[in-house]
Amino acid sequence: MAAALVARGAARRGLDLACASAGLAATPGASASPGAAAALAARGLDLGPHRARPLDAAVLSEADVVWAMTRTQVEAIRRRWPACPAPQLLAAAAGTDGDIADPFGDPAADYGLLAARLEALTDAALARLAATRPPP
Repeated sequence: MAAALVARGAARRGLDLACASAGLAATPGASASPGAAAALAARGLDLGPHRARPLDAAVLSEADVVWAMTRTQVEAIRRRWPACPAPQLLAAAAGTDGDIADPFGDPAADYGLLAARLEALTDAALARLAATRPPP
């Protein structure tokens, strides 16, 4: 969900930013959950083509910025790939604090709440990132 929101937000800001989604516990090839797909469809985004992939050194080596949802994920990435770009908590990148819980298996309404929170956080994080980059 976050990668799709970041991609849209970056495009709206004219940021040259390639967005990718990968997870520490991803089931390779799995599609987005119905709740996630519905929550983003309500925001005009299509997760139909999304397929999960595990995070690895190859994915990280192509990254300029790595945003994670939880402190546990940040620490796991730092431990497993210390030479790759330092991960940052998405909330911290947005100028706030707190982990973002995965609603997997929760009611559809929880996905809608998460989508709204992610949209606000990714927008704020992108605004802060844009302020550090020269205009195209």
